[in-house]
Amino acid sequence: MTDLSKFIQEPENGDFLPRLVILLRDFILESSTCFKDYFLEQMKKINAEATMGIKKFFYDFDVYGLSPLGCKKKMLQHMEEAKTNELDEEFVEEVVNAVESIYSQLPLKYIGSSTMQGISFVKFLENVVERMNSSETLTLLSITSEYESIIQFVAQEAIKESIDRYEKSMSTLRNEEEKLQMHWKEFDKMHLKYKSEINKLFFEKIIGSPAQLSNFVKQLNGEISKSEKRFIEENSKELTTFNKKIAKKSWARHIKIKLDKNDLFRYKEESQEAWKLFESYCNELMIKSPEADEIIALFKNRYMAAVDYNKQLGKINAELTKTIQEEEDKKSQLIICMNEERLRSKIETLKKEREEYERNANNKILELQANIE
Repeated sequence: MTDLSKFIQEPENGDFLPRLVILLRDFILESSTCFKDYFLEQMKKINAEATMGIKKFFYDFDVYGLSPLGCKKKMLQHMEEAKTNELDEEFVEEVVNAVESIYSQLPLKYIGSSTMQGISFVKFLENVVERMNSSETLTLLSITSEYESIIQFVAQEAIKESIDRYEKSMSTLRNEEEKLQMHWKEFDKMHLKYKSEINKLFFEKIIGSPAQLSNFVKQLNGEISKSEKRFIEENSKELTTFNKKIAKKSWARHIKIKLDKNDLFRYKEESQEAWKLFESYCNELMIKSPEADEIIALFKNRYMAAVDYNKQLGKINAELTKTIQEEEDKKSQLIICMNEERLRSKIETLKKEREEYERNANNKILELQANIE
């Protein structure tokens, strides 16, 4: 009999001892109500050191005695080809009962310091079985290499699942028009909430050493940052669109009407009041954000340009009016010594200059208004 204990190394931290399962096909053994005690008793007679090793390195073990297979010698040599219905019914029943009993008391599998369960455990078993059954396997199965591949597989699956969940959660923040436009404080609050949720699930799924876990967390954070950036860009774009609509509406209500009448502001107080009304309307309806501040600043620059054009137009109109009046006065005073027709022509020229300037100034204001819209 082989001493199995020499293949087992006692864990350094002592937190985990494996469970041993023994299937006996020694058909000379007598039936027993407790094969475990019977097995230890018989084994102690043969190899006391191996018996002590089992007690030391396994926290518990089970022994199942199997009856004869009920098949011929040739079939025994090729058991992998045997069909269930070719085996003894009692043997099949005992094997089924043994397997069910084993799986009914299997604890969670621990690898390193993390629980191995669910998809990770299933994938681990699949890879182990595949490797053991491969005809190309000429050496002992390397649990270490299998474990490493499982660690990577589980981590990537967990990262993918976490990112999908994060994006799905963030997408629920869109409004009825399928647009993401919300205050940045609320955006950050929801981002942290969803990130906290997926971090919790992520750590429940991944396995590996502390260094590996740290690396996986960095990968996850990197992917989350990419997704978050897309949502930030989308929210910023929608905030700009939303706030700009409000600014245009306020402009049309408080400022554009005076531009259309070519009578922007007659007095400084009127000018200031119009801008206050514009700002008040925007502040009341806009979603407060850097995007809103930027839009208000943009409209203020255009508003100041319109005011400046209006001031310049007023000055020139005043100068032209004064000049025309002076020329008309000269006409009445110098009618005798000057050619009346020449004076009339000069006055008409000045009037045309004034009309042309007003036309150019109006076109400039319309151009400014078009840029705003």
